[in-house]
Amino acid sequence: MKKIVDGNIELRGLFLTKLIDLSDVLINGCYDCSRNYLTDLIGTPHTIHGRFDCSENPLLNSLNGIPKTVKGDFWIDLLLKDLFSEDYINSLCNIGGKIIYAKYEE
Repeated sequence: MKKIVDGNIELRGLFLTKLIDLSDVLINGCYDCSRNYLTDLIGTPHTIHGRFDCSENPLLNSLNGIPKTVKGDFWIDLLLKDLFSEDYINSLCNIGGKIIYAKYEE
C-alpha cells in the first residue's frame, strides 16, 4: 500500500543533487523539486495529484525515477526540450495536464 501525503512538498532551491526517496508515496498536492542540481528524478513520488515541477535543474540528463502519474501540469526546463520531447515524457508518465517547458530569466 502506498503512503499518502496531504498537501504540497516544496524542495525548491535547496541545492539538492539527490532526492529523498518518496517513490512509494502519493501526494495529494503539488511536488516542486525545481532549482536544484539533480541529474535524475529517482525518489520522486509515484503519484502526484497536483503540479510537478522539475524545472531549473541544469544537470538533469535522465528521467529515471519520473512519477508514474501527474494529474496536474508537468514543468521541465525549456533547455531540455530537445533531450526530453513531449512524446518521450508522455511515454514514461501519465500526465493529466500539460507539459510546460519553462524558460527562466536570471
